[in-house]
This record gives sequence, structure tokens and C-alpha cells, in this order.
Amino acid sequence: MIIREREDLKGSAQFAETDIWTSARFFTKDDALGFSLHETRVKAGTEQTLWYKNHAEAVVITEGEAEIVDLATGEAYHLGPGSAYALTGDRHIFRTFTDVVCYCVFLPGLSGDEVPDEDGVYPESGEA
Repeated sequence: MIIREREDLKGSAQFAETDIWTSARFFTKDDALGFSLHETRVKAGTEQTLWYKNHAEAVVITEGEAEIVDLATGEAYHLGPGSAYALTGDRHIFRTFTDVVCYCVFLPGLSGDEVPDEDGVYPESGEA
């Protein structure tokens, strides 16, 4: 059994932070669960272009308002509390209108404190 508290993750190798988001990685690749689970908080009025070409991601929004834009089609989807989406290598824009709290699952799991590169890509599992 693995028990973790968000406050205990701050400042550890299981916490990542940029100027627009923080991500507490409750479970990581090292836990050998086959996935990682993150609570991510994104500041209002921000936009990120992302491309998880090495991972699948599933997200549930629990607080706030945002939209996701599929860069292949140009389609935009409004997201709010209770919205969920999944990505499998899709290039996209994540744009926030308010502060957003979401829970993300990555397959394969992330190692802990990595952040996406300039193309919005996380390194392949094992390269972090």
C-alpha cells in the first residue's frame, strides 16, 4: 500500500513547477504501477502548446474553466468541473480562463519532476 499527502510532495523529486503550473506527482514510474498520477494546478489566463508523443494522458478537471484545442483539426472543446479528456499523441493547446485543478494519469508513468520541452513533449520513459 502506498499513501502520499500532497503537502509532503512539495519540494521533492515528485513535484514539478513552471511559471504557470504546479504538479504534485502522487504516484510515479518508480512505484511500478504502470502509470503516474498527478494533481496539476494551472494559473488563469495561460496557454500551453503540448504534444505528448511519448505518452497517453487522461485528465479530469475538478475546478476551473479551460479549453483544449486539437491542433490537427482546429476544434476547441470547453472544459469545466467534471469534464474529462484523453490524449494519445495529439498536439493540442490547453488554455485556461480561471485557475484550474485537474488530475492527470500518464502512461507510461513519468519519473517525477520532469517538465515538457520546448515542443511540449515529455521525454520518453527512462530518459528523465
